[in-house]
Amino acid sequence: MMMFEYSIYSVISPEGCASILYKDAAKANLAAESLKLTSKHLKKENLVDVIIAEPLGGIHRDPDEARRLLKNALKQQLKVVGKMTTDQLLQARAEKLLSFGKFKE
Repeated sequence: MMMFEYSIYSVISPEGCASILYKDAAKANLAAESLKLTSKHLKKENLVDVIIAEPLGGIHRDPDEARRLLKNALKQQLKVVGKMTTDQLLQARAEKLLSFGKFKE
């Protein structure tokens, strides 16, 4: 999985999480930190493989540069997986998926 540097990924919004956990949507910042939804957090937890740098000011400031960066990242990853056999790809995918949700102290 690849993510742009400043993107987030979560099954619930920080406001929704705060409403459920803290009964107060205003505590969204606290919930966001608990959710660990940034690309850096997800990379640290091995849920994201590659973080794609964003243009200065973010993707919305320079969509053409963002497309170029995404294209280069995709090409690089395709080179990596292109060298793997089907069995290697399936094994790597299985190992990755089976590692999700494991408790670490």
